[in-house]
Amino acid sequence: MLRDLTTSRLDRQNILNNELAVSEIQEKSGLDGILWNGKLYVTREMVADFFEVDIRTIGRCLEQNGDELGLNGYEVLRGKRLKDFKEFW
Repeated sequence: MLRDLTTSRLDRQNILNNELAVSEIQEKSGLDGILWNGKLYVTREMVADFFEVDIRTIGRCLEQNGDELGLNGYEVLRGKRLKDFKEFW
């Protein structure tokens, strides 16, 4: 059965809970991230480049879907964590 991931939050969550699916998506998409402290990070710029959209589009998507993204690990690095990340990268 095909699922519409654009309309079903539950189906999106089920995929994110499937480590094999997430690994496959990362491999096939070619979206490179930065592995830091055991977690994969991407910048807004990386995402905008991947989707070939303006960075403001990514900002709007983050504003509109921030609650769901936050539940799935999205975070904005600030302060000391941002400084440490920049030094790592």
